[in-house]
Amino acid sequence: MAPKQQKYAMRVPIYATSSIPGTAEVTIRPFKPEDQKVLWDIWLSGFDETLRDMAQKQTLRNKYYVAAVLLGSFGAAAASHFGWLSGGVALCCALTLVFGLMISPHVKFFNMRRELRVSVANGDMSNIQANWVEHSDREFWVAEMEGQAVGGTGLHVGASPHPGPFKSKEPMIFEDNVAYLYRMTVDPGVRRRGVAGKLLVAAEELARAKGCRAVNLATASVPAMEMYTRNGYKRVASTPYTFEKAL
Repeated sequence: MAPKQQKYAMRVPIYATSSIPGTAEVTIRPFKPEDQKVLWDIWLSGFDETLRDMAQKQTLRNKYYVAAVLLGSFGAAAASHFGWLSGGVALCCALTLVFGLMISPHVKFFNMRRELRVSVANGDMSNIQANWVEHSDREFWVAEMEGQAVGGTGLHVGASPHPGPFKSKEPMIFEDNVAYLYRMTVDPGVRRRGVAGKLLVAAEELARAKGCRAVNLATASVPAMEMYTRNGYKRVASTPYTFEKAL
């Protein structure tokens, strides 16, 4: 049974992992039903983190944002050179515009999250047992440290219908001899401790055993892109977010 849907708070609760020692061993094992709540929370946190980064980048690329920064600088210079009285109007207008665009990333983030809320709530991560474990062409692993689930990922083999809450605007082409990695998620408290790397190894070993020629994945997270690149994945030229590793 899927967990009771949580309200989208500013911060999704994360299970405490700060008590896990730095020398703790990472164990990779199959998913168990009791892992659902923990993985759901961790994945939602990472999802929000990615959306927030995307909103920030889109705002910084906005030409109006750049214009506002320049206008703010001009207003401050005018107030300093001509005196606060004569430059005050320019400064007030500039500061108002800059302030408005400073909160633009947050507004964009909440708008993006609201649009995706229903899809995420009914997506594959809301019920890993039904959407992953009970499918013969899928596998889901959990990373465990000191008895706590701290991350997970899923692998889908072949071109049969794929998991996921989102429908692509463009037709997606899947291959029978390619394995597709989904839902890589690691608790922020244990990142950069080899958790994602060990989950990748488990997925790649299964892909080889199934006779796949490559593992394919998509991510919009810059830290995740860096991690995949370190592990031998290369960006697919046709899309900015897709990576692949030949086996």
